[in-house]
Amino acid sequence: MPPNGPHVQRDKSKSKSKSRERKGECFLCSRPSSTKCPSCELVHFCSNDHLLAHRQQSYCFPFRVKWRSGKGRCLVATRDINAMELIMFDAAIAHGPQNMTVPLCLECGKKVDGSYLCGMCNMPMCDAACQVGSTHYNECQILRTLKEKLSVKNFEDKESPIYQCITPLRLLMKKNTHPKWFRRLTFLMDHREAREQEENMWDQHQKNVVDFLLKSCNLNFTREDIMWAIGILKTNSIMFGETNGRALFPMFSLINHSCAANAKHTLYIKNRRIAVQAQTDIKQGEEIVINYVTFILGTM
Repeated sequence: MPPNGPHVQRDKSKSKSKSRERKGECFLCSRPSSTKCPSCELVHFCSNDHLLAHRQQSYCFPFRVKWRSGKGRCLVATRDINAMELIMFDAAIAHGPQNMTVPLCLECGKKVDGSYLCGMCNMPMCDAACQVGSTHYNECQILRTLKEKLSVKNFEDKESPIYQCITPLRLLMKKNTHPKWFRRLTFLMDHREAREQEENMWDQHQKNVVDFLLKSCNLNFTREDIMWAIGILKTNSIMFGETNGRALFPMFSLINHSCAANAKHTLYIKNRRIAVQAQTDIKQGEEIVINYVTFILGTM
């Protein structure tokens, strides 16, 4: 029989069918992928970085990212999840002062009184140990180069403008230091259109953050980069620490709110991590939701 006979055609058709069956979508970014998690075999992944987002310390997180009409991206269960079972661990990609805050130590986040100043950038700190801490180090390298050193005058001011640029700057610097981690932020929304309607806040950010970072610090970012970072933090960051701090957790930020939450969270301030556990039994395919009110009230 000729090589292109009927049975050869059927074999090719079966081969293509099996190939389609093996293909799927990456659980995180939805890119086509034929590689399944070798441990749970419940999700596909497109890169080692995304595999690490799914499996940590020999445990496969039982969720995937889905797009749902009217909600956008959300997390759904990839299998039945029992109450109190771990759903995810996530680390803060950036943390720092709130947009409006009293003067704080840029290392530990505690309120300061001006009795100790960083010997390099002149920002108030707790002590010499905080001055050389890893959290403050990167922005200190930038602030120390200013022709006119920053100076905090009023330590009771609850809207100190100097601090507005710190957390956006820390976030933007991750683009160079942790590019793969930074790319996960592309899944988040910054609600730019809504923020543009808040003219007073928009103008304030332009002056205290955009102009300061571009003109005074002479950084290699664009205006759009900085406004995006401000929006991402405003939309997705949560209260963090005992004082006026905030933190951004990329994966955790994809979880939607519900008054009838089926999951709950625990913050680990020292390690800058957050854990999400099932609060009730969650069925496969069901959306994973939490109650945002705790972030607003600061009851964590």
